[in-house]
Amino acid sequence: SLSSCALFKGGAYDTTNDVEESPVNNQITVGLFDLDTYNPIYSLSPTVVNLMGFVFEPLFSVNEDGTTTNILAESYTVSPDGKSITVRLKQNVKWHDGSPFICPDILYTVDKIKSGNSRYKYLIDPIQDAIAIDYNTLKITFFKPTPNPTALLSFPVIKGYSAESDEFKP
Repeated sequence: SLSSCALFKGGAYDTTNDVEESPVNNQITVGLFDLDTYNPIYSLSPTVVNLMGFVFEPLFSVNEDGTTTNILAESYTVSPDGKSITVRLKQNVKWHDGSPFICPDILYTVDKIKSGNSRYKYLIDPIQDAIAIDYNTLKITFFKPTPNPTALLSFPVIKGYSAESDEFKP
């Protein structure tokens, strides 16, 4: 392996390293050839969508076997008739600016997906209504019984609520 390489000098191996250590840089540089927007809701570029998957997370992710895993959702309850789901958000999740992740962000995201040309529109189409019960509890109602409603909530959530404006009143 490369970690065991050494230079041979004058009959002995020299394992000293004459290279200066670089300072730690916590940046990632990625070249994109098909950048259309950084907004994962509107991007039609598979490259951007995959890259933004490291930045924006969904309530649930869909596994290869069709089951889902909670990501931003703490817990959920599906109604007996399968026509609604109540989702409790994980606590203490923060956006890049330190503001809290709350239900109005999800409502904003759903609205943006519905109103624009989004690759996630098919996930939102079955939703009849979405309301915030409080800042951390969301109720989504579907037009008809939905067998795996968590799979429909696998779109990336974007920040939409500003605590400074205090526009949201549950």
